[in-house]
Amino acid sequence: MRRKLNEDAILLRHDAGLWAIADGMGGHSAGDVASRALVE
Repeated sequence: MRRKLNEDAILLRHDAGLWAIADGMGGHSAGDVASRALVE
């Protein structure tokens, strides 16, 4: 299944050697907001 809105978010901090992927839990209320808040 492919959703119209990609709710996942990614953080890339090459200077710190850090990366993170947040799964937006597609179909749940405000999944995009939650994943974006995590990487910010």
